[in-house]
Amino acid sequence: MSDRHDPAVITAVLAGVEVALNKTLALDVSATRELAEMAGTVIAIECLAPAVDIFVRVEEQGSLTLSSYCEAQVATRVRGSLDDFLGMAGAEDPAAALINSDLEIIGNTPPLLALQGVVSKLEPDWEAPLPPPPCVRSAMVVPDMYARNAGIIGSMQGAAKDPIPARAAMARLSSVMC
Repeated sequence: MSDRHDPAVITAVLAGVEVALNKTLALDVSATRELAEMAGTVIAIECLAPAVDIFVRVEEQGSLTLSSYCEAQVATRVRGSLDDFLGMAGAEDPAAALINSDLEIIGNTPPLLALQGVVSKLEPDWEAPLPPPPCVRSAMVVPDMYARNAGIIGSMQGAAKDPIPARAAMARLSSVMC
């Protein structure tokens, strides 16, 4: 029996993690901007126990691509066991944990530190994808242009001299719904 894992399972897990990471990154404009400046950077993560290789590539739009195989030039390679990676991830000071761990770093450390810096400063706006409350949507029932036109047409028909009669109706409607 091989100590390697099924590539289809690894690919599926990485795809799910990639989607979750990129959705989270999309909620933080500054993180996306910083990552976009690192476009083309590839970080290799070699987990020795269990044996899994993960390549993290930074894309031009500031997103990340995760894969188990990559032919692009790797800027930094980090090698160690799962326990070593988890110890670093849970540490209060990841830099000190990295130095004092059994993780082996091969290549340039600045790209790795830059990626770690972006992740540590990540502040997603979790409310951004939420729809507005119903009372806010109801206030947009009659756009201003149509409200003004209704006022003009109404005055031509002898209605009250309210320049935008629909605005008062909108205020009543939204106060009833909220």
